[in-house]
Amino acid sequence: MNNENLDVIRDTATAKEKGSKGGKVTAQRRRMKKKVSALLLDLLARKAKPGGVLEELQAKGFDIDADTTNAAAVAYSLFCKSIGGDVQATRLLLELAGEDPQLEHKKQIDRAALKLKEKALDVAADNDKEIRINIVPHRRPLDEDDSSGDE
Repeated sequence: MNNENLDVIRDTATAKEKGSKGGKVTAQRRRMKKKVSALLLDLLARKAKPGGVLEELQAKGFDIDADTTNAAAVAYSLFCKSIGGDVQATRLLLELAGEDPQLEHKKQIDRAALKLKEKALDVAADNDKEIRINIVPHRRPLDEDDSSGDE
C-alpha cells in the first residue's frame, strides 16, 4: 500500500461520516448476500424436473421419486466432477460431507505441538529451569492446483 495515497482523517465529523457510509455499504451487502442465500436454498429444496441428471441417477441405480430435489441433482453433478479429477469439486464435496482433510491436518499439528510443549515443560520441571516455549507451525504444503511454485 502506498502511504502517499492514504487520506488522513483529522476530525471526528469526517471520521463519523466515512464510517457511516462504510457501515451502510456493509449492511447493504449483507442484505444482498442473505437474499441470494435464501434464493439458493429455495432452489435446492424444490422438486427436480424429470430428465437430464435425474435420468442419469436412475440409470446408476439411485431411487428417484417425485420428491427428489434439485439438491440431489447438484450433489450428483458435483460428485461426477470430483470423480473426473476436479480438485476444487473434490474439496467442496468433502467439506459439504463434513470430511475436511485440511481441518484434520490442522488438528494433528495442534496435537503434536501440545505434546511438544508438555514434554518441554516436564524436562524443565525435572531440571528446575524456567523455559520459554514458542512453537511456530510449519508453512502449509503447496496445493495441487497452486501453480505459483513459491516456497
